[in-house]
Amino acid sequence: MTRKIIFFKRIAAAMMAALALCYITPSIADSTSTDALGVVTDVIVGHGNKGPYFLSWNQIDSNTVSVVLNGRTLRSTTDYNVDTTNGMISFNANVLSDAIVRVSYKKTSSSKSTSSTTNTPVSINLMQNGSSGLNLTSLYVKSATDSEAGDAVMGVGGNKSWSGGKLESTFLMSQKTNDDESDSADNLDTSAFKLSNTTNLGGLKLTGTYSKAGKDFAGAKQYGLTTGQQTMNLSGTYGLGKLQTGFKFQNADQTSGTNEGYYSRVNEQTMTYAPTGATKVSMAHSTTEKGNSLADDSETAIETSKVQLDQKIGSKTSTSLSVVNTNTTDDDSTNQVQTRQASLTTSAIQGMSVQGTVTQKDSLADGSQQKVSTAVTISPMSQVTVKAAYTETNSDDSDENEFKKDVSLSVTPVKNAKLTANFSQSGADDTDAMTKGAALEMSPSKKMKLSAGYKQVTDSSNGIMTIRDYAATTSPWTFLSMTGSLRDRCMEQDFAPDTRKLNLSLAPFKFIKLTGDYQENPENTSGTVQEYKATTMGMKFTFGSIGLTTNYTSKDEYSENALSDEREVKLEVPAFGHGKMKTGYKMARSLDGSEVSKNTYSLGYEHSIGSDFNLSLTGYYLRYMQDQVLIPEESEYKTELNLGIKF
Repeated sequence: MTRKIIFFKRIAAAMMAALALCYITPSIADSTSTDALGVVTDVIVGHGNKGPYFLSWNQIDSNTVSVVLNGRTLRSTTDYNVDTTNGMISFNANVLSDAIVRVSYKKTSSSKSTSSTTNTPVSINLMQNGSSGLNLTSLYVKSATDSEAGDAVMGVGGNKSWSGGKLESTFLMSQKTNDDESDSADNLDTSAFKLSNTTNLGGLKLTGTYSKAGKDFAGAKQYGLTTGQQTMNLSGTYGLGKLQTGFKFQNADQTSGTNEGYYSRVNEQTMTYAPTGATKVSMAHSTTEKGNSLADDSETAIETSKVQLDQKIGSKTSTSLSVVNTNTTDDDSTNQVQTRQASLTTSAIQGMSVQGTVTQKDSLADGSQQKVSTAVTISPMSQVTVKAAYTETNSDDSDENEFKKDVSLSVTPVKNAKLTANFSQSGADDTDAMTKGAALEMSPSKKMKLSAGYKQVTDSSNGIMTIRDYAATTSPWTFLSMTGSLRDRCMEQDFAPDTRKLNLSLAPFKFIKLTGDYQENPENTSGTVQEYKATTMGMKFTFGSIGLTTNYTSKDEYSENALSDEREVKLEVPAFGHGKMKTGYKMARSLDGSEVSKNTYSLGYEHSIGSDFNLSLTGYYLRYMQDQVLIPEESEYKTELNLGIKF
């Protein structure tokens, strides 16, 4: 009876996945909640693997992460690792199926919901009969430029195992959500196919794969493919005692798209001999051909050979010697390069490790180059760590010697304080750039964290920039939390704007939460200052199962003399047992000379089917106005169907 129930659940999942062919969206966390202090708790059900598993938010505060597995608190790095930037967590051991993981953390002012940025394939095991299996896979790839657009991918796969081998195949189709019917793609251009085989014959292991993806296939990145490309890979390894040999052949042809005609072929042979546990000799030879079959005289051929010796001296010292010869031939020239390298790594002295590398590169076309690099780490006691590194490069074609110096000191004098200092210098002879700074982090109480930093950047062309950082986080009461930061910049030769951030969360009662956020000249992920000011205010009202959320955001791009704001209201009410009715209104205005507004009305229904499936249907009406005058030809109607599946 149990097996029949499981089978019918899989059939039901397959039917709903097929129904959601054009709009399917995988769930990120199985459930999520936020308490009065702004602490987000994601509940994740294990999939029988190490992950990664996606959290509900990215750009989270790394200092607030707490992970509990089936009631047991896990330790960071030892048990799990969190990618706070992308909102992902992975574990050092497999998380059993149906195991419950609770991940708690706080968001930052830069946090964004991963449900709108993460595209993850969903796979449903339809049948597993002994050595054979059949599965359904699906994916919804949201557009990088339009949050309300995307492409759906649907596919079917199978596998067959036998003694010493396994065969897997997958066929995928994507459907473009493009309103322009004249731009509809051919079925071959929106489809993909993968075939792989693994065979073990004693000490011989053979692996082969073949794949082809059309130029308009939407899920190439998520499924490990390249659009418009046909690939074939064959590799093998053979072990005979202390001798290991291997080969690899890779062929890639761009059959369609903007790069049609380009090809790449790689042949590689390797051999490794380890006469003792401390000694290993490696040899490798490869040839690469690449070019464009549609163009005359466009081929480039590269031949590479390598010999390397690795030697361990005791348990704390290791050395490595290598010689690499590379010959490159194209239509116009031929170049020969030989690279010789020697490296040493040792931790023979307690509390100290040293690494040194010497590289000599001789090129027929570019002359000779010598590079020396050294790195030292010293920890005289557990509270103190000193790191130093130096690199120098000399070239025949340059009269200047390039160099880079780095020194850092980290001290933890008491449990609740940490002091770091660093110095860095790089350049070529008289032309250089220098950075020096220090930072102090303190936690005077469990409810407060303070930090301050100083950095001075000296550049021969841009002068001196001084940066002072101040930040504080406090939760004096259970219903109030505040975070603020200031980055004060000062330049000799130019104006440098300061960055300010302030976040406030207030929950005077269990049923209401108020939030406020202010940003001025924030930095993006690459460190570039964005010249604008933004203020956000929000309120969340919860009474039983009824939820009301309001938000208001204003943005002043003062350097462009552009103003914009956004107002949003959302309401959720229970309906039909395990369902919820959702409605909302959002108005986004741009005040750049004239007033242009986009009004979005939404109405939807979300229903949970047991604990495994979640299905929602939402309709949108979009109305555009200019100077408060309706633009009827721009009005839009959209419908979105989402399916969430728990594994």
